[in-house]
Amino acid sequence: MIECFKQTRFFLYYSLRIIIGKILLLIFPRDKQIAALNCVVTIKNKNSFTHNTKFLYLYLSQHPEYNIKPVWISTDKKIVKTLNDKGYIAFYKYSLKGLYYCLKAKYYILNVDTFKTEISRFLSYGAILINCWHGIPLKTIGFDLANRNYSELSETKKKIYKNLFINSDYMISNGKYDTNILKHAFWLSDEKVVKLGAPRTDILFNDDIKDIDIFIEDEIHKISEIKKSGKKILLYIPTYRDTKENVMNYINSEKLKDVLNENNAVLIIKLHPVDVNNFNLNNEFIHKLEANTDINTVLKYADILITDYSSASFDYLLLDRPIIYYVPDLEKYQEKCHTFYMPFKEYAAGETAKNEDELINAMTKTINGIDNFKEQRKILRDMTFTYQDGKNCERIAKWIKSL
Repeated sequence: MIECFKQTRFFLYYSLRIIIGKILLLIFPRDKQIAALNCVVTIKNKNSFTHNTKFLYLYLSQHPEYNIKPVWISTDKKIVKTLNDKGYIAFYKYSLKGLYYCLKAKYYILNVDTFKTEISRFLSYGAILINCWHGIPLKTIGFDLANRNYSELSETKKKIYKNLFINSDYMISNGKYDTNILKHAFWLSDEKVVKLGAPRTDILFNDDIKDIDIFIEDEIHKISEIKKSGKKILLYIPTYRDTKENVMNYINSEKLKDVLNENNAVLIIKLHPVDVNNFNLNNEFIHKLEANTDINTVLKYADILITDYSSASFDYLLLDRPIIYYVPDLEKYQEKCHTFYMPFKEYAAGETAKNEDELINAMTKTINGIDNFKEQRKILRDMTFTYQDGKNCERIAKWIKSL
């Protein structure tokens, strides 16, 4: 009875949305010259200005030759005002103009959302939904999550889940590796996953993208000053744990401070947006970045990346610089949090450390120029990225014009 009620409620909601959508489409026909963009951080559905949609928005705004009007739609009025003050087009989601552009935009360009559309789910009828996704998956995503048993659903339930959770017309991929994952994880046909490259990686090749540091000027200035001083930068970006386990105890180590001091280096830490393990330690050797810092804007400043299961390690491969994988909870993570798409040893193109001493040793070796993983990085990089030229936004813009 309960299951029947849920299905009936879904079909009523879906039918009502289509009926209202068709009426609105007659009143406000979609304009192929308008693209609506936004980015939602996955904690409490909070809006931000970061990731793929940020880079594509700036590119389209700064390249009027494509005749595509990019409009940033946000529930954060501070983001809207800052973008407006810089001369960009942005509107509060629930303002009259915001609602108008949600109705008029032919393209909804998303970054992560698979349930509540980042632009406006209820007003999205007739728009082409393009999901750039937000990282190259090592960990299982979407309907591949083993603990959800999606594969065991009936066909009717699969249809319900598909329409409620995954409603993208297209997803942008980087290469053969994530193309196959996106198709399988989100039940998409071949033509729905378009291999054009993620907008976020263009910054790794280009130093002249205007306004790339909006909202994070202070953070970028701080990192630039460290870089200018001649210090080596080790960037630590751990992913979040469903278990809420803290793996950062090593930052209080005297051994760590000694290694950094002896090698004229600093450790910069950027936590995952949903990580609950906070800390206030900042000194001459260790700096913490704000939660809203766009990691892709920061990556290029790092001489060495320290991470674990973060998809940012894939992007960093494009710089061909050393990576250290600090994984003290490898087995527990795979058991309690996420399974991986490939064995960790095939993914780890760098030194691997499972405890504090191994991490300090790996840092010392890598800082002093011992790098035995160049070939492995190249193999993984070529498997992951079809394009390695910093022109992904250009490819996506041309593709959108062709739709």
